[in-house]
Amino acid sequence: MDSQSLVVVAGISRYAESGKSSRPLTQVHETVFSYLYCIVHHLSIEKLSTEPPLTSYFKYEPFDLDRAHFRLVILHKGSKHDEIRCSLFQACLPDRQSQKTEASIQDVEIFLPYEALSYCWGDDARLRNKITVDEKALFITDNLLDALRNVRRTEVDRILWADAICIDQSNVLERGHQVGWMGEVYKHANEVLCWLGHVEHTTSPILALLEKFKREVPQKAWKGWSVDDHGWRGVWERVHVDPTRHDYHSQLKDLMANAWFSRVWILQEVANARRTSIGCSEGWIDGKAFAMAPSLLNVDPGTQCQAVIDIMPGPTRSSSWWAQKPNICSLLWRFRESQATDPRDRLYALLGLASDLKGKIRRLKADYTISEEAVARDVLSYLYGSDMSIGTINRPRIAGIQARILNYSAAALEKVVFSGVDVKAVDDYVRRENSMVWLTEDIVQILTKDYSGGKVMELLIREQANMVVTERLVKFIARNFGSDCLRLLLDRRYREVVITEKIIEAAAGNRKSGAQIIELLLDGRTIIDVTESFLVALFSNFNSNCLKLLLDRRGGEVNITDKVVEAAARNRESGAQIIELLLDRRGGEVNITDKVVEDATRNRESGAQIIELLLDRRGGEVNITDKIVEDATRNRESGAQIIELLLDRRGGEVNITDKVVEDATRNRESGAQIIELLLDRRGREVNITNRVVIAAAENWESGAQIIELLLDRRGGEVNITDKVVEAAARNRESGAQIIELLLDRRGGEVNITDKIVEDATRNRESSAQIINLLLDRRGGNVNITDKIVEAATRNRESGAQFIKLLRDRRGREVNITNRVVIPAAEDWESCARIIEMLLNQRGRVSEPSPIGAS
Repeated sequence: MDSQSLVVVAGISRYAESGKSSRPLTQVHETVFSYLYCIVHHLSIEKLSTEPPLTSYFKYEPFDLDRAHFRLVILHKGSKHDEIRCSLFQACLPDRQSQKTEASIQDVEIFLPYEALSYCWGDDARLRNKITVDEKALFITDNLLDALRNVRRTEVDRILWADAICIDQSNVLERGHQVGWMGEVYKHANEVLCWLGHVEHTTSPILALLEKFKREVPQKAWKGWSVDDHGWRGVWERVHVDPTRHDYHSQLKDLMANAWFSRVWILQEVANARRTSIGCSEGWIDGKAFAMAPSLLNVDPGTQCQAVIDIMPGPTRSSSWWAQKPNICSLLWRFRESQATDPRDRLYALLGLASDLKGKIRRLKADYTISEEAVARDVLSYLYGSDMSIGTINRPRIAGIQARILNYSAAALEKVVFSGVDVKAVDDYVRRENSMVWLTEDIVQILTKDYSGGKVMELLIREQANMVVTERLVKFIARNFGSDCLRLLLDRRYREVVITEKIIEAAAGNRKSGAQIIELLLDGRTIIDVTESFLVALFSNFNSNCLKLLLDRRGGEVNITDKVVEAAARNRESGAQIIELLLDRRGGEVNITDKVVEDATRNRESGAQIIELLLDRRGGEVNITDKIVEDATRNRESGAQIIELLLDRRGGEVNITDKVVEDATRNRESGAQIIELLLDRRGREVNITNRVVIAAAENWESGAQIIELLLDRRGGEVNITDKVVEAAARNRESGAQIIELLLDRRGGEVNITDKIVEDATRNRESSAQIINLLLDRRGGNVNITDKIVEAATRNRESGAQFIKLLRDRRGREVNITNRVVIPAAEDWESCARIIEMLLNQRGRVSEPSPIGAS
C-alpha cells in the first residue's frame, strides 16, 4: 500500500470483460466518491495513529512481462518464534525452447538453487500477519506465516519461492504472467515443500513408520521398481512389525483429509516437482514414501486425493494415468473435486500441466481480466468446437463443465459414431489433441450393430479411451466382438474386469469367438468369483478345453455340485467330453442323480454319448425311470439313439407306456425312427390308441411316415376318426400327404365333413393342396359354404391361392357377401390379390351395403 492506493479504487467501476467503462463518467465519479465516503466513515483515528506510515509498506518493483522473470525470497535464519525477515530478488528462467533437456534444468539449479513452497491459503485469507521484506512491512495469511516458521532454518538462510510473497497479488497482469510460468518455477526447484499445516499429534507414528520405510527401501528401487513390484511389500512387512500398536490407517486418513489435497493450485506444484517433502506440525516425510502408503496400508484415498498421489514424484507417477500425458480435458475431469477461491483458477491451475497446451501459442491462458462465464465459454469452444451447441448452455460455470465433461465427451463421440461407424472418422476424432475420448455402454451398443464395430472398438481401447469397466460393457464385448478386442481390454484394464456368470453366458452367444474369449478370461489375470452359478454358466456353454483350463488354474475353488454336473449334461456340443473330464479328474465328487440323467436324455446333440458314458462308467447309479424314457422319446435329434441304447443295455427297466408312444409320435424329427424301433423291439407293449393316431396326424415333419408305418404294421388297430382327419387337415407341412395316404389306404372310413374343409381352409401353408385333393377325390362331399369362403379370405399365406382354386373349380357356389369382402379388405398382405379375384367373380355381392359397415 502507498499514497496512490486511493487512485486504484477508481478503476473498480470498469467491467472485467471489456476493459472500458460501461457507465457514464458522472456515474463513475459518483460511485468512486460514495466508496471513498464509506471508507472515511469507518476509519478510526486511534487505530490509524498506531499503524506504521504508508511509506513503511513494501512496494514491488515491476519487471518485464515479456520475459520469464520471477522473484525469489531469501528467508533469513532464525528461531521458531523470531519475527520473519526476508529479502526479495528477481531471477529469470530460461525460455521454454532451451529447457527440453535434463542438462539445461540441472544447469539452472547449479547457479540458482531454491525450494518452492506449496501450501493452502486457507478459508481465512485475510492478510493480518506482518513480516519484514527488505526492511519493509508485508502482510500475509496465517497459513503462510505458519509454513515459513516451520521451514526456516536456525543456522543458514533458505532461498524459497512462495506465491503470496513472490507475486504482486495486486497486479492483475503480473498474476496472469506468473501463472503462465508457475509450472517452470516448480520444475526448476530443487525440492517442493508441501506444507499441510497443523495436524493432530496422533499422526506422528505414521510419519515415523514411513520414514523408517523410506530408509529401508534400496535407493535404486525408487526408480527401478514398478508400483506393483513385490519388493515394496517385502520391505513394508519388515518395518511394519507391530500393526496393532498404532492405528496407522486412521492416521493416514487424517493426513489425506487435509485441505491441502483439495486445493487446485497444489496440482501444478506437485506434478512439476522432481522431489517433494510432506510437512506438518508433527514433522516431515519424503513424498515418495507418502505416495506409497495408501497401497501398503490398503487405504482408499478417495478420488481427489488419489489423483494428487498419482502425480507425486516416485513409482506412483510413472505407473499412473499421468504417464499418458493428459490433455486439459482429461485434467479438468480428473481434478473436478479440487477447490479454488477464484473459480477461474479451476482452469488456470491446470494449464501448465496439459499436454495439448505446451510449446505453442495457447488458445487458453490465464487472464484475470475476463469473467468466469467468458472463461467457461472459451473452454467449451476449445474442447468441443462444432461438436456441441455452446450457445444453448445458459451461463456456463467451470465447475459445471468439469462435472459434465463425461457427458459432453460421450456426446461428441456419439455424434461421430452415429454419423456412420467409420474407422477413419473415429481415428481422426481420437487423435485430436484436445479431446477426451469417453467410451460409454451406449456407444459400445451402437458398435455391436455394425460390421466395422469390432475394429472401432479395438481402436478405442488401444488408444486408451476412458471408460468404466462394468459388467454390461464386458458382456457387450464378449458377445459381439472378437477375442482381439477383449485381449486389448485385459492388457490395459485387467484389474477391473470381474468375470460373472452373465459374462460367461454372453460369451456363449458369441458363435465365432466365444471359446477363445473364455480362454482369455481364464488366463489368470482377471478377477473371478468361482461361485456355483458361475460354474453352471461355464459348464453349460463351453468346451472341455475351457473347463480343463479352469480346473488346472483354479481347481481348488471349483466345487463339483449336483447343479454343476447337471449343467454339463445339458451342454449340447461338448457335454460328453466335459462329463468324461469330470469323471476322470473329480469322479468322487460327481453324483449321478436322476436329474443328471434326465438332462442328458434331453440333450439333442450329445445326449446319446453322455448316456452311453454314464452307463459305461457309472451304470449302477443310473436309474431308468418312466420320465427318462419319456424325455428320450421327445428328444428330436438323439431320441432314437438313446431309446436304442436303453433297450440294448437296460431293456428290462424300460416301460413302454401309452405316454411314451404318444410322445414318440409327436417327435417331429426322430418320431418315425423311434416308433419303428419300439414296434420292432417291444411291439406287444405298443398300444395304438386314438390319441396316438391323432398325435401322428398332427406331426408336421414325420407325420406321414408314422401314419404309413402304423397302417403297415398295425393297421387293424388304427381308427380313422373325424378327429384324425381334422388333425391332418390342420397339419401345415405334412397335411396333404397324410390326407392322400388316408384316402388311398382307408378312403371308405374318411368322412369329408364341413369342419374338415374349414380346417383345411385355415391351413396357412397347405390349404390349396388339401382342398384340391379333396375336390379331386371326394368333390361331391365338399360343401363350399359362406363360412369356408370367409375363412379363406382370412388366410394370409394361402388365401389368394385358395380363392383362385374355388373360383376355377366351384365358382358358381362361391357366394360373395360383405362378411367375405370385409376381412379381405382388412388384410393388407393379401388384400389386393383377393379383392381382385372377388371383383372378377361372376357372382354378385349379396346384402349390398357400404364395405366396412358393421
